[in-house]
Amino acid sequence: MNDVRLDAWAQLDETCPVTVRVVGDEAQFLVGEIGATLSIVADEDGVRKLHAATTEAMHKIRAAAIAALPR
Repeated sequence: MNDVRLDAWAQLDETCPVTVRVVGDEAQFLVGEIGATLSIVADEDGVRKLHAATTEAMHKIRAAAIAALPR
């Protein structure tokens, strides 16, 4: 499904709430707080893609942090 309807972004850090609800066969991710929320709805395949992307990002962030350590 290629049904993207808008361009939006959210800054995720330690203070940004991220919650998930499962309704039927979809997960609803809510990033932010009421009034300033980014919602992402994904089926199982979409959750799998999000998991792969976030895992890749974590590996790259950690590798960059290790590479930046003094030798």
